[in-house]
Amino acid sequence: MRVLLFFIIGCFIWTCLSFVVKVIICSRFAIKKNQHHASHPLKIILGIFGEFVSVAAAILLYPFGIFNSSVKPQAKLNKKRKGVLLIHGYIHNRSMLIPMKYYLRRRGVENVFDITLSPPFASIEHFAGLISAKVKEIKSCGIEEIDMVCHSMGGIAARYYAANSPDAGVIGNIITIGSPHLGTALAGLHIGRCCGEMKTGSSFLKDLNEKRLPGNIKMFSIWSTFDNIILPPENSIAPGSKEISFDYIGHIALVFSQSVLNKVYELIKEKDKEN
Repeated sequence: MRVLLFFIIGCFIWTCLSFVVKVIICSRFAIKKNQHHASHPLKIILGIFGEFVSVAAAILLYPFGIFNSSVKPQAKLNKKRKGVLLIHGYIHNRSMLIPMKYYLRRRGVENVFDITLSPPFASIEHFAGLISAKVKEIKSCGIEEIDMVCHSMGGIAARYYAANSPDAGVIGNIITIGSPHLGTALAGLHIGRCCGEMKTGSSFLKDLNEKRLPGNIKMFSIWSTFDNIILPPENSIAPGSKEISFDYIGHIALVFSQSVLNKVYELIKEKDKEN
């Protein structure tokens, strides 16, 4: 019982602290706040609570994603359908997107795969190499098109892969969720090479944002005005992408939100209809 109590208190303190840091950073760097937040205090409270629950869920799921999953045998895959690769964010693993994986499968999306990017503090170039290996593994099963759905840092790794790999022609959509395409002021508070590459104004992001993706790839940036990790939240919009914004959803809560999950499903199915 004490362990559970400490766990709940710890998650709550972390969540509240992240929003306090957000307010401090926004004030220090004169980052504009979303005007809707001031007029809806109840929604702010519910948004913070939703982030708290999501942080707790992410921690509890973590042990289930330490090891990478293998692509299913060819006989179990529907080669007539495209694949969907889910890519997690900073210091998480594939377990973070387990709820999304099962949601998509329940909605009839077949060939859903995931990946664990490790070690957690490596470079984004290293993570892109892992994504490349996973894409080749999926292609070897006969799947010719892959959509990527990426949370946070996963979106940066996916973009780096797409901009630098000769195999990127297999990618249909890249759907990023709360990814720091223009960096985040909070990156200076963390550790690891990948984190340094995600700082606002980093040379890594400048170089990445100057590169053009292959013409076959459609970019979507899902982001929240309430994001407590990507500061300012608008930095989650990738250059040249179609943006979809939400309010009162925290950074971790984005991948658990029913509204966001529904939008991801719509974007995946929208491409299917075009084909």
